[in-house]
Amino acid sequence: MRFPTLLIPLTLLLLAQNPTTHAKQIDVEWDIPKPGESYSDGNASVGDTISFKWHDNGPPHNVYYHPTGTCSVTDAEKVGDESDKSEYVIKESDAGSTLTFACDKPYHCDFGQIVKFTVGESKVIEIEWKIPAPGESLPDGNASVGDTLSFSWPEVSGYHNVYYHPTGTCSDTGAEKVGDVFDNTEYVIKESDAGSTLTFACDVEFHCEFGQKVQFTVAALTSSPTGEPTSSPTGEPSSSPTEPPTPIPTPQPTPPEDDCTEDPNAKFIVKRKNKKNLKKKCKWLAKQQKKKIRNYCKKKKGTKKIEPPKVACRITCEICEPE
Repeated sequence: MRFPTLLIPLTLLLLAQNPTTHAKQIDVEWDIPKPGESYSDGNASVGDTISFKWHDNGPPHNVYYHPTGTCSVTDAEKVGDESDKSEYVIKESDAGSTLTFACDKPYHCDFGQIVKFTVGESKVIEIEWKIPAPGESLPDGNASVGDTLSFSWPEVSGYHNVYYHPTGTCSDTGAEKVGDVFDNTEYVIKESDAGSTLTFACDVEFHCEFGQKVQFTVAALTSSPTGEPTSSPTGEPSSSPTEPPTPIPTPQPTPPEDDCTEDPNAKFIVKRKNKKNLKKKCKWLAKQQKKKIRNYCKKKKGTKKIEPPKVACRITCEICEPE
């Protein structure tokens, strides 16, 4: 019997006991993308954790799961509203689906703060672990990230074990033990295995030489789930024409207290300069930093035609929360 001198890493010992050892954390830098950019979609597996992070001194954000796959908030479910504490763990029921997450702060989703993750359908691949008959060999197979290779053999058939052989042969150079329990020896395909061929063998005496060896080709990942905004592959945005003079708006009645709505194009007075009122829109205010939003929302100046920001931009100013 051959006994490799390589020490068994603790992670492999845990792996044999718990197939979720290789679940990963996907960090998403959560912010409004720059004009012309968008978040790249990513891949995830059951057990992975998607963690959303943003700067506390920037605009306020939150994270909602959007089952519609769009910016529509119909049936949206809150994930969190604190950086480093807004996390979503991929469940088994998510397998085979595409999850959409968005920021439901006013207009943030419309400005591109939305990302999607495709969850792979992980499966258990059963392997009858034995020495094949003379002239035969164990069939090779295909697998994907998140799949579990389960090796099993009858307890009365003799002693076997399972080692990962990075050489791709019966050579035990660099071999790593997967397990030696007849009904509980498993290997979970990791993200680092993607695009490679994994070789497993029995290192008991000459079992490998007699054909107790199998190879699995792991499918490559289609995209990298970086969670960072990337340039949009669509056409470049056209240059904005000079904005024409804004016509005098028709006076609007002040919305009632229970009316929690906001027009993104509604204007408010920023300041007065050269005897003219300088105005900005609510959608501009929604993209500012927290401190700046609070300062503008404290302003009470308005006219008969232009409402103060806490009235015109009541959602952005957090006077009320939309249902």
